[in-house]
Amino acid sequence: MSEKPELTYVGDPLCSWCWGFAPSLRKLRETHPDRFSYRLLVGGLRTGANVQPLDSELKGYLTSAWQEVARRSGQPFDYAFLHRSDFVYDTEPSCRAVVAARGLAPGRAFEYNESLQDAFYRRGLDPTREETLLAVARELDLPDAEFREALGSDAVAKRTQADFEEARAMGVHGFPAVAVRDGDTLTGVTRGWLPPDLLLEALTPWLS
Repeated sequence: MSEKPELTYVGDPLCSWCWGFAPSLRKLRETHPDRFSYRLLVGGLRTGANVQPLDSELKGYLTSAWQEVARRSGQPFDYAFLHRSDFVYDTEPSCRAVVAARGLAPGRAFEYNESLQDAFYRRGLDPTREETLLAVARELDLPDAEFREALGSDAVAKRTQADFEEARAMGVHGFPAVAVRDGDTLTGVTRGWLPPDLLLEALTPWLS
């Protein structure tokens, strides 16, 4: 029996277009739970030298971007978060949290990722704070002590960096992105937001 095609989603929990893409990804996985071997990679939207304080310029950019994502996808946003003066836009902690969740409960990585997005974009919780990352894990009944330990471990930090490097090696520099590996062939399916129906249409060669 041939192996399932492997579908890799590359995103970042704090990428607004990835939040807009969440319903598309959820519909795909709910409609075709067994068609693919699903895999999630974090891409590192703003890490290292790209970390940026939430200054007036960034607030203006994010306000415009969030409004466009909301208009096209229907996803909710808490714009009040953008009035904060103490936030530094660093996506490494949230990426590391997704990798920690993936290691503890591989089948729930997508769920943790979307729940963390919801905590930030809809509920206005700070995803750079450890208590937010832990609270989302508790909401999903992930083991608290184990998740806390993984979150601060060198192994998870290194695995997160490896995700960033793998995404770049795949040629992914913008999020969200979806690729399918079928045998020895890796095919890029989409880069950027797609509504649910168009994502399914793009995957027709593997769904028909």
